[in-house]
Formats: sequence, structure tokens, C-alpha cells
Amino acid sequence: MQTKDNIQMGEAKLGLLRYDKAQMGFCYFDTDLRYVEINDWLAAMNGLSPAEHVGRTIGEILPSVEEGVERQLRQVIETGEPILKGLAYAETAAHPGVKRLYQHDYYADKSADGTVLGVKCIVQNITHQRLAEVVGVIPWEADARTWEFSFVGLQAEEMLGYPIERWYESGFWTSCIHADDREYVIDFCSTSSRTRQNYEFEYRMIKADGETAWIRDFVNVDSVRGEPIILRGFMFDITDLKESQEHVERSERRLRRFLETAPDALILVGRDGTILFANQQVETVFGYRPNELTGASVETLIPHRFRQLCASHQHVFFTEPTPRQTGEGKSLTALRKDGTEFPVEISFSSMKSEEDTVVSAAIRDISSRVEGERALRTAHEEIVKLKQRLEDENVYLRNEIRQARKGEELVGESSRIRQVITLVSQVAPTDAAVLILGETGTGKELVARATHAQSPRADHALIKVNCATLPANLIESELFGHAKGAFTGAVAHHTGRFELADGGTIFLDEIGDLPVELQPKLLRVLQDGEFERVGSTKTIKVDVRVIAATNRDLENAVAVGEFRKDLFYRLQVFPIYVPPLRERTGDIPLLVWYFLGRTKVSIGRPMESVPDDVMQRLVRYPWPGNVRELENVIERAVILCRGTSLQLEEAFGLRNVGNAGRSGAHATASTRMEDVERAHILQVLEECGWRIKGKSNAAERLGLHPSTLVHRLKKLGIERPRARDAESLRTPAYSVGRFSRP
Repeated sequence: MQTKDNIQMGEAKLGLLRYDKAQMGFCYFDTDLRYVEINDWLAAMNGLSPAEHVGRTIGEILPSVEEGVERQLRQVIETGEPILKGLAYAETAAHPGVKRLYQHDYYADKSADGTVLGVKCIVQNITHQRLAEVVGVIPWEADARTWEFSFVGLQAEEMLGYPIERWYESGFWTSCIHADDREYVIDFCSTSSRTRQNYEFEYRMIKADGETAWIRDFVNVDSVRGEPIILRGFMFDITDLKESQEHVERSERRLRRFLETAPDALILVGRDGTILFANQQVETVFGYRPNELTGASVETLIPHRFRQLCASHQHVFFTEPTPRQTGEGKSLTALRKDGTEFPVEISFSSMKSEEDTVVSAAIRDISSRVEGERALRTAHEEIVKLKQRLEDENVYLRNEIRQARKGEELVGESSRIRQVITLVSQVAPTDAAVLILGETGTGKELVARATHAQSPRADHALIKVNCATLPANLIESELFGHAKGAFTGAVAHHTGRFELADGGTIFLDEIGDLPVELQPKLLRVLQDGEFERVGSTKTIKVDVRVIAATNRDLENAVAVGEFRKDLFYRLQVFPIYVPPLRERTGDIPLLVWYFLGRTKVSIGRPMESVPDDVMQRLVRYPWPGNVRELENVIERAVILCRGTSLQLEEAFGLRNVGNAGRSGAHATASTRMEDVERAHILQVLEECGWRIKGKSNAAERLGLHPSTLVHRLKKLGIERPRARDAESLRTPAYSVGRFSRP
């Protein structure tokens, strides 16, 4: 059975099982068939402590069942397959002289390589189930997650008229529930099962002949590690009982009104103030046993300062015995047995006996409510303070962000970068979709931020989503959100990135890696500004400006079916191409001094000069990693420099850079750029021990996201070398622009 297999797979430690309350036993045998562990309930059934079982065989503990149990245990050890629902009648030390029916389920405990380490055994006393089959009650068992029956007693056909095989059909039970009760039953069962509480409830079912039957269901929830696994229960036909109850209720309405106050402390007081009756709840509320209060004066429960007032109220009430509430909105207290006072509310009503009128007083302890109200007031005051503080901090942070973003400039004076700046200034005031194209590290995100900062939406959020780093099974939820219960693990409502960006801008980085199945939903947002959360049918409308970026050739992706043509044209309303650094080498000196200024602040080491030969090498180097690579190189060089003049030889040992500046430099860089990039990535991977994630990883050194680096490795055909190949890869054939180890 699947549920039992889930139990086997879900338990890594025996100590996590708790079957005692469910009248279930658990034990573990090693491959020599000796007890390793046993729970308290099963040990008590055998008449020994758990410790007395350890190291002994089943034959030494229960000789009467040794043969059958030992045979099944050996079968599980040899085959590794479970044995379910094995039956055995046994007389245990806990019930001498009485044979009871027990069900045994055996599961192999396996290591990672499949070796059987031992056997787990679950023991259940199912005598009551067989008894239910005799007396006509319907016993049943179902999967707690699907509600599909795995066992239904044969009495079901006789009691309700449906063939027994129909009960095993998916959804049959819920279809037979009375339409007026169905929603309540499903909601109640789901809630009760999730809370792992045993429960009972009543509902109506439609029998096969169309008649209505009242059913009372008693349900036991079996859980493993907090997860409900199996539901077991009994269905009783209480139709006759219901009819009798209705008749009794009509004749005992006054008594039922009286009993409705039972959750509170209830006392009956005579005209002279003597307590005539006290219910069990008075012990919880006041600390007195009911018999201690019977015959005592009601003043026993009243603080001294209120006694005179209480006497006058009592006189008025007996004169005009009308129901009334006392203490609501007032500071009324009562007196416990230990002398402490606590706040109460009291409901008075009169009851006439043959002799006289008596007063019933339902007394409710409202300590928790008073404390809660006090805490609520305190919390409200704190919230007001925090709200004001948050508003102040929000203003402060916005100013800080504006100041910080002043440094995020598109640095350069070349015609290529000026063209980008012009395009940004032209498109920023509009709501047009922008598609930013360019190689990795060229500053596409900086262009997106500049576009947002110059737009009318600048005071709202710029939400960034990297489509390449989010797992495929989570990206829809991250973009559009999900409703509670939409899938396993969705325990709460989740707001998606598009909803967070309402009124602002969303930046979809690496849009070319967006899964094809999600592209229609993105297209709908672009066209209509609306979408639905995962697991919800409610349409959400948003006002979001979309900026996308990619280093992929989207036209080629459209041609091979990896990207929708209509989405491509929707995104390419206003394309901006960010040129690689090798196409604007005149900006490199400006960028060098810009990054030196930033490292002066972040590292605290100023560089006063850059030698001409160093600057020339930087200008002539093809920079496969573009601006991001240049920034990383400058930062590393500053860290390793001993003086105030920037040097590169010690840190990187740039070789053959000068060749790039000779005639045909651009052609050489273009034809061998992939070789240069491959050599550089290999160098960094070797220095980082081929670590892509974690401490001192290569992705961080290269200024790339780990998933982007993995993508580049696949594209360049780079694989981690085996031990025998490692030495040869340390001296690859690529030399142009390669950094040697410092």
C-alpha cells in the first residue's frame, strides 16, 4: 500500500514514531532477529520494559508467535520487500487469558546502496475492527492525503445499499454526502486531519434508495513526523438516535438553555445566598471542588469590597428576576480559593422550583481577554511608534538610495555609449517596453536602472528578476505569486514580483532563459496588464513598465522555437544595444579612474597614478568579460599593489596584450574571443579549485551569477577535468589575454 511505503521512506529514526496513544506498537529487529528498539505500548503488551527487550529474540519474548513472525522477518531481510497486514492471534502479558487479533506490517530498513540493515515492524490491535464487522458498524481506513479508502467493511453495502466496490472509487464517499453538509464535512475533515487530532462528527448521507441517513463518524488520525498519513474510523447509523434526540430536545428546551452555560463556572444560589449547586468547571475557575462550595455562602467567591454591592444586587434580582449580565465593561473581580482575585463576567438568570426561586450564575474568567486587551493596547501604541519610525526611515532610505545611485552612472565619452545615454533619455519618460541587448558584463542592468530613474515611475519600486537563476518549477510563482494551498508547501499567500512592481518597473534580466510555457502569461501581462496567481482564478490588474535584457540572440531563439515571436516583438518596442568594451576602448581610461575612485572608498587604498604602459595594456586587452571584468581586475590589482601606482604584472601577469594593439587587432580579438574567454575562465576555475558556488567561488571572481557561469561553461564546452587530465589542463594552448597565476 502506498501509504505504508510512505511511512517506510519517511522514517529515518525509530525514536520519531509515537504510536502509544493510537494503541499501536513499533519495534525494530536487526538482521539476527534481535530487538534493537521497541516503543512503550508494545513493550507493556509483552509485560517487559523496552530495555529488557533489547538484544533478545522474538522467541525469547513471545514463544507463541515465534514461528510465524520469524518466517516473515527473514523473508523481508532476504527480499527487501515489505509484508503488509499479516494477522496473528496472540495472548500477551497485558491481557492474560485473552487472545486478541493483531495486524503486523514489516518494512526493510535499507542503506543508501540497498543493503538491508534491519526490519521495522508496526503492530496494531484490530480486535475492535473485527468486532465492528460482527455488530454492523462500518469500519474503514483511508489515505489521509487523498481520502481514498483502502479498506471498507462489508456492512457498508447492507447499511447504505451501495455495492462495496463503489466505495473504492475516487470521490465516491463525498458524492454521497448530503449537498447541505458536503462543504462543512470536507472543510472539517481537512482542518482536523491537518491538526493531527482525532475527531468525530455527524453528517447526512444519501442511501442508494434515495433515503437520508444520519451518520456519526469517529476518526483516528495516524501521523508520521507531524504529517497525517492514515485515517481509520467507524461509521455509525444514528438516524433513529437523531429522531429520538429531536423529540427529547423539544421537551427539554429549558434544560438545554441551562446547560449551554456549562463551559463557564455555574452555580445555583438560594434567596439567602447559599450555594445550592456548583458544576465541575468551578474547580478550574475558582480552585474549589464542587462539594466544597455546596452549602457555603456565595460571599466565599466575592472580594470583601464587593460584598455589600452584591447583596443589594441579589435583593433586586429576587424582587425582579430577569436575566442580566454583570461585569461587562466593568472591573468586576472574583476570589479564588488561594485568595487571588481575577476579572470576571457573570450572567444571571432565574430558575423556579416547587419551593422557591433560585438564581443561576454563569461566571466566566476573562483574565486572558483582559490581558489580551492590555497587550493589544500596548501593541497598538508600539505600532503607531514603529509606523512613524518606518515613515521617517523610508524617507531617509529614499534619499540615501538617490545619493547612492548618483554614482551608478553610464561612464564614457565615446559615441557608442553616448548613443546609449541618448536612447535612455528618449525612452525613459514613456511607458514603452525596453529590450536591452548586449554581452555579459556590459552594464545592461545599469541601463535598466537609468531608464527607471529618469522615468515618471522613479518614486516607485524597480523590481529585478533574473530569469536564469530561478528554478523552472518556481519561476511562475515568483513572477505572478501563488494562493495558499496552490501546491505542496504553499502554506501561505505569496505576492509575486509583478504585483510588487505595480506602479513601478520590473526588470526581467536574462529574458531569453524564460521557459517557453510561461511566455504566454508574460505576453498577456504586456498586452492587458493582468494575470492570475498560481492556484487562483481571480484576475489581478497591474500597471507595470517592463524592461528586459538578454545576452542571447532572440531572433535565432525565435527561429528555433525557443522563444515566442509575438512576445519578442512585444518586448522589442524600443531596443537598446549596449556595446562591448572592446568596441569603445576610448572609454577604458575613464572607467579605470572611475573604478579606482570606488575602490578608494570601499578598500581605503588610493591609487595616485596609472603608468602609461599599464593603461595601454588595459586599453589593448580585448575584455571578454567587458566592464564587469575590468572592475574586478582593477579591484584585485588595488588589493595587491604595494604602492600608490597601479600595477598589473604581479596580480595578473597579462601576456600578449600588446599584440592586440597592432595592425588587425580588432580582427584578432573577434576571431579568437571565444578562445580568450575560455582561457580566462579556465584560469579562474583552476585558482578557485573549480568551485562555482560557496566560499571563494569562480563565479564571484568572474563577476557572474553561478547559473550564468554554468551556462557559459556548457557553451564553451568546458568540463571539470579528471585527475589524470588535470596536469595537462594547467598549461592550455590559449595564451591571448590569459591571466597567469600570481
